[in-house]
Amino acid sequence: MASDEAPHPIPPRAEDTAWSYGRTLKDPSTEELVDLYLHRPLAYLLLRPLEHAAWRPTPNQFTLAGGAIGLFGAALILVAPLGSWLWPLAACLLFFANILDCVDGMLARLTGQGSARGMLLDGMIDFIIGVAFWLAMSIRTAPDWGVWTVPAALSIVLSVLIHTGLYDHMRLRYGVLVSPPRSQATASRPHAEAEDAAPRGLRTRMQDAFFAFAQGFYEVTYTNISRICIGVEPSSPRPAVHPEFARQLFAGPMRMATYLGLGTHLLLMFIGTATAIVHLHLPFYIALGVVVGLLNLWAVLVVVAWRRAEALIAELREA
Repeated sequence: MASDEAPHPIPPRAEDTAWSYGRTLKDPSTEELVDLYLHRPLAYLLLRPLEHAAWRPTPNQFTLAGGAIGLFGAALILVAPLGSWLWPLAACLLFFANILDCVDGMLARLTGQGSARGMLLDGMIDFIIGVAFWLAMSIRTAPDWGVWTVPAALSIVLSVLIHTGLYDHMRLRYGVLVSPPRSQATASRPHAEAEDAAPRGLRTRMQDAFFAFAQGFYEVTYTNISRICIGVEPSSPRPAVHPEFARQLFAGPMRMATYLGLGTHLLLMFIGTATAIVHLHLPFYIALGVVVGLLNLWAVLVVVAWRRAEALIAELREA
C-alpha cells in the first residue's frame, strides 16, 4: 500500500550548496569581534573566487601555507635592522598568515571537510606561529632590564596561553550547553575500525604520532587551564537545562571571553610589530601593558562571570 506522505528530502551536501559568508561562520555569539568584522570578511574575499574553481587547496593546505608565511615573518624580525621597512613587512606577513588561518576553517565549513585532526593541526600551527613570533620579538625588542627581562617576556607568553585556552574551552563548553542533547551513537564506527585494522605505512605512523603529541599537548596545557580557571571541562556532562535558558545565562560571559581569543592577540602582535619601526622597544611595552595588564584583568572578570553561571546551573540541577 502506497504511503500518502512525501519522502523526506535528502539534505544537500555542503559542497553542493551555494557559498555564502554566513555559512563560513561559527555561532556568532562565540566569534571574536576582530575576526567577525575584519579577519573573516577579508578571508572570504580570498575564498569567494574558489567556489567554482576546477581545483582549490584543502583546508589543511591553507593551514600549512599560513604557518610557513608566519614563520617567515618571524624570521624577518630576527634580521630586521633598526628602523627598517622589514618591521612593517613582518607585521603584514603575520596579518596575512592570520587571514589564511581563518580561511582554513571557513573552507572546511563550506565544503564539509572539517575534522578533529584538522582542528588539532590548526591549533598547533597557531601555537607555533605565536611562540616563534614572540620569541623573535623578545630577542629583538625587549629592553635590558637585567634579571627581570626573561620573567617579563615569559609573563606575556603565559598570559597568551591562559587567555586563548580559556576562550577555546569556554567556546566548546558554550556549544555543549546551548545545543540539544545528541545521541552518542555513531554510524561511522565500523569504518573507523576497518581503518584501524588496515596496515599503516611510515608516513601514516608519523602523522599519527604528530596528532597524538598535539592532542596530549592540548590536554596538558589548554584543558588544564580550563579546569583550573572555570572549574569544569568542556567534555563534562551536559546539565539538564533548556538550551535556550543556557544561552541566555552564558551569552554575557561568552561575549566577554571573545576578547581573549587568538585573533585579538595576533592583531595586537601585528600592531606591535609595525610600531617597532618607530621605537624598537614599543612592541614589548604594548604587550606588557595590554596582554599582561589589561587582558589579565579582563580574564579574571570573565572567569568570575562564567563560574557564577556554572554555579547557578549546578544549583538548578540539584533543586
